[in-house]
Amino acid sequence: MNILAFDLANFSSSLALMKQGEIVFSEHNKEFRGQDVTLLPKLQKVLADHDLTFQELDRLVTTRGPGSFTGIRVALATAQGLSLSVEKPALGIDSFLWVFKTYPKEFSSSQLVLVLLESLRLELYGQLFTVEGEVVDAPFSLSPEDIAKNSTYKEALCIGNGASHMKEYGFQLNPFMPQATHLAEFAATIPENELEHYPCLPLYVRDADTSKAKTLK
Repeated sequence: MNILAFDLANFSSSLALMKQGEIVFSEHNKEFRGQDVTLLPKLQKVLADHDLTFQELDRLVTTRGPGSFTGIRVALATAQGLSLSVEKPALGIDSFLWVFKTYPKEFSSSQLVLVLLESLRLELYGQLFTVEGEVVDAPFSLSPEDIAKNSTYKEALCIGNGASHMKEYGFQLNPFMPQATHLAEFAATIPENELEHYPCLPLYVRDADTSKAKTLK
């Protein structure tokens, strides 16, 4: 299976190419600005360097949030546009599910897993799962202090790029954050008859905020 995967939602840029079921290219860059200009040429170059065209892809996959509003919009618009152009399916994977599905399960014996994602604000994005993958509650945007007040959350293993903010509250942590290689590998496992469950539509947990960010330390 040939899959082109990219993530711009999590305040970095990550890109991977799977060719005939094997990851042949991966790149992670902490600089995520300017992707509206650089993403498409980068995708074209990666495919050309590996003797593939967009028409030869089986799937395109990206993350749909929550996270960077600009990154989400650029990634989804690119995936949707390419999908229409070459008539290949484009999948949008929400970041909570992506992190949960790909974290190393041997890290904890906890029966609950709390995915926490950075927002570059005073709040974290979060969602609680059982270790078997059942969604326990709806996605939320809360400060670390408010998360720490929830006794159920305190029982969970915290994962994701926002997990480290809970260290001072005594939470069990595994600050694992997947990259686009994990996204491609996850997309490859989705059966054809379930692709419709992964729409290229944004997942926002809060409204867009154009004010200057107040970040967590």
